[in-house]
Formats: sequence, structure tokens, C-alpha cells
Amino acid sequence: MQDPIKQAGDPAKFNKFIHRLQIRISLNRPRFILYSILRILVFAVMIFSFVKGEYENAALCVLALLLFLLPSLAEESLRIQIPAPFEMIIYLFIYGSCVLGEIQEFYILIPGWDTLLHTMNGFLCAAVGFSMVDLLNQKSSRVNLSPAYVTIAAFCFSVTIGVLWEFIEFSMDWTYGMNMQKNTILHSLVLAGGELPGSSGTVAIRHIVKTVLVDGSGREYVVAGYPDMGLVDTMKDLFVNLLGAVGFSLLGYQYIYRRESGDSNIASLLIWRRISKEEQRELEEKVTEKEGSTLLEMEARTVKHLVRRNTPRVRSFDKKQEREKLRADAVVTAWIAVAVAVAELFMLFPMGIRIFDIVLLISLFAMIAGLIWFLFGRRKRIGLNIWTSACIVTSAVTVLEWPNVPPENSAQMMMLILSIAADIILPVLLWAFSRKLMASRGGQSAERGKAEKKKARSR
Repeated sequence: MQDPIKQAGDPAKFNKFIHRLQIRISLNRPRFILYSILRILVFAVMIFSFVKGEYENAALCVLALLLFLLPSLAEESLRIQIPAPFEMIIYLFIYGSCVLGEIQEFYILIPGWDTLLHTMNGFLCAAVGFSMVDLLNQKSSRVNLSPAYVTIAAFCFSVTIGVLWEFIEFSMDWTYGMNMQKNTILHSLVLAGGELPGSSGTVAIRHIVKTVLVDGSGREYVVAGYPDMGLVDTMKDLFVNLLGAVGFSLLGYQYIYRRESGDSNIASLLIWRRISKEEQRELEEKVTEKEGSTLLEMEARTVKHLVRRNTPRVRSFDKKQEREKLRADAVVTAWIAVAVAVAELFMLFPMGIRIFDIVLLISLFAMIAGLIWFLFGRRKRIGLNIWTSACIVTSAVTVLEWPNVPPENSAQMMMLILSIAADIILPVLLWAFSRKLMASRGGQSAERGKAEKKKARSR
């Protein structure tokens, strides 16, 4: 196992260590495809920032590239396995916060972007805290923590990280005059006694039209409302962080109970696990085998895979394993669709036109309800039909909203395009998985029928 601290002093060894981490990422094709795409996008933004002289943005791109390697560094140092879906969510979170949020100013251009990322932060931090406590609980022979204790520890870890991040935002704003705590314009205010001249009790001011700010030189600044200095943003971030933490804590609690009976849920795609010595040896052999090739060669193969279909591969697993894989792919796709529906709720609502807002809310909640029915109900076809119909309605409302978006608001247009694409692609994928699964079941029942006929004839 390589030590990154010792290798940092030697550039050649450090570069080799970074290359080794990138090879670990390449062992899982979907993860490496996403990593390669985001890495190319970050490099493009970094070069563009250098050309424009925006060196802070370029430094932020360098930070994003280093953060992409953080999950692999944890795997290498702690000898654990981080699920590929968790790493992919981390990549998207880093890209969404550092590049889209800060550099492309999505925090300002798109309402709800900051709220969405803070909710995801609470969910992911709860997954990290849960994994750490669960790993220690499994390793120790003296301590056996209950599922409730592990869940509470994960929840407290996530909420604490959220509070510490708000401390950082306040410190940066207070010390360096930044605007990490986004100001909010309020149109109503309640003042306690003594804060307003001539009043003794509580005074509620409604429908605030403007506030006049005067600096030391006598220059006046007029604000259309009352400027709140970050309090509303901080409390909202802490609240949605808490919601994300609660969401994963409930999944983690169910995961521990289901793990004892051999079942699993969506939390199994996000929880870390310790790898055995045999698995570590196999991993080392794979990494050593690929260590001779360069990252550019691997990315070239990835791009080639994206633009052209691979030749059909001979499947080495039986039909039962194929059905299990199809079922797992369908479940993962359905949970991704749930996340997309929640993201659309944050990003698209409100649209500004009341009838559009009502239809959008109904269709988004119908999407989530249909997916939950598909995941947990018996007649999954009903859930698929509800979700698909709601996706069509949501896409139609999004298309109708298109003319109301100002041409200069490219970020909002991008969100509309991504929303329409997701509402079209995800139903197609899930229906394809479902049809293949039903076809395999039909083939299985036909084979059983033939076998029963043979037995009857032999008798």
C-alpha cells in the first residue's frame, strides 16, 4: 500500500501514486466513464479560466480534480471498498458545487441549486458516518452496537458536518467579505420592543417595498425589500441538511436489519465495506496489470466505447444471474429517477404561472408515487404506467415554460434541457429493463413447461 504523505515529497513517486488512484477508478466502467467526462469538462473550464485571467476559478478547477481522487485515496489508505454508485454521486456533487455552483454561478442563476446540494450533502454525510460506525462495529469483537445507535451516530455526524460548514461560510463572509451565506430579500419583518424608535412592544412590518442603505460617504443604495444578512439561507441549509440526514438514516436502519436476513435496499449501494486480504490481493493484481498503460490510453478507450458499440460479448453467467442483474439495474434506474424527480421539484418549481405550478407539482408527486409503487408494490406495471404518464406531462409543461425563460439565462435553459432529457431517457431505460426481465421470466416458465411435459411422457 502506498503512503501519499511520504510520496508527496518526490514528484515522480507522487505522480505514480495519482496514476495508481486513477487506475482504481478505471476498474469500474460506468464510474470511469463519468469520471472521464467530468474530468474533461473541468479541464476545459480551467483552460478557459486561465485565458480569461480568472485564476481563482482555475485554482477551483484544480481543487475539483484533486477532490475527484479522494474516494480512491480513502480506498487505498483504509483498505475498504466504496461502492461505485456512491463515488459517482460524489463526482457529481463536487462538479455541481465547485464548477457549476461557484464558477458558472448556478447558486445565483438557478433558484434551489444551493438547497439541492445541501440536501445531498446531508444524505451523503449520513452515509459516510453510518459506514464508519458500521465498519468499526463489525471489526470489534467486544462491542456490538444496536442498529438504532449506529443510525443515531450517523445522523449526528451528518448534522455536525452541516453545522461546521455553516461556521466556515460565516467565517469567510465575516473575515474576507465573501458572500457564501447568500443574502435573502424579505418583504416582512418583526421587530422587538426598543429596536424601532417610538415603539415599546413587538412591531410587525408587512409588505416592505424598499430599504435605503447609506454608507459613510453619504451614498444611498435602494433595495427592493429588506436585506437579510444570511440568516434565512443558513437556517434553510441546516434544515434541508437535516432532511437529507434523516432520509439516509432511515435507509441505513432498514439496511442493518435486512442484512441479517440476506436482503438489501438502496443503502447497500452507498455503504462502505471492508475488503478481505484475498480481495485486496486480487485488486492489487488488477491495478499492477493496468499500471503500465497511461490514463490517456484508458480515456481514449472510454471515449471509443461511448461513440461506438462494442461487439457482443459472450456471457459467462447463467440466466438466473442475468435476471438478477436486470433486476438490480431496474432498481438502480428507478432510484435514480426518484432522485431526478426530487431534483426537478427543487429546480423547476415555481415556474411563475399558477396553472403550470399546479400541474408540475401534481405530475412530480405522481412520478415519485409511481416509482415507489414500482419499487415496493406487487403489480409493478401500474407504477411504471403512472410514472411514464407523469414524465410525459412534466416534459410537456417544461416545453411550454421554455418561451418564458430569458435568452441570457443559459443556466435555466440548461436545466430545462436536462429535465426533458431525463424524463425521456429514464422511462425508456426502465421499460427496456422490465421487458427483458419479463421475457427472461417467460422463457423460464416455458422451459419449466417443457421439463414437466418430458417428465409426464417418461411416466
